[in-house]
Amino acid sequence: MFSPVEIKRLFNEWRLRFRRMAEIASPHEWNGDEWKAFAKALTLRVRDRGSSWQAGDTHYWDLRWQIAGGGELICQVEHIPGDKTTTIVAQTGGFASNVGSYTWFWAEFDVVGDFSRPPYWVDGTWKDALTSMLMPAHQRAAFLLEGPIATPAALLLQSGADAAEPAGAALDGRAETDGRAGAEKEDAVREPEPAAR
Repeated sequence: MFSPVEIKRLFNEWRLRFRRMAEIASPHEWNGDEWKAFAKALTLRVRDRGSSWQAGDTHYWDLRWQIAGGGELICQVEHIPGDKTTTIVAQTGGFASNVGSYTWFWAEFDVVGDFSRPPYWVDGTWKDALTSMLMPAHQRAAFLLEGPIATPAALLLQSGADAAEPAGAALDGRAETDGRAGAEKEDAVREPEPAAR
């Protein structure tokens, strides 16, 4: 026999699952400001982590990922100082094998960071994958978690305990020195640094 708490738990679990399925089947449509924020964050990520080279005054960055269904997802940034910055996301291989490459996203920024012309995009799972990579870890489970909250001070100071900064060993046995719980662990899950070309 199920207890009332177990029945509520099951209903709550299935409600969350149905809500998540509805979000996947009918995703939120981004407006221009959301696309601009995404494009800027992606551009900064590619410039921070990508392979780079220079031809004349023009700077280039390239960052790639293997796609689970075959092919590569390629993000490239071209920066012409004093003129424009262009960010492109394209796919080679997979469904695009016969055409060479498929462009998912193309945006061009002026020198102040506004779109210099309307961006081009095709909505797809590529956006979801890159968005989750750009998000802080706590936001990747947004279907369930809304964000971190502070532990109540009364709980921290119960039973005569003294307030203190978090310290001690991290989960992998290394000492944490900066007071950020799991900081080393977060750093360890970053994608590997590609070699510069």
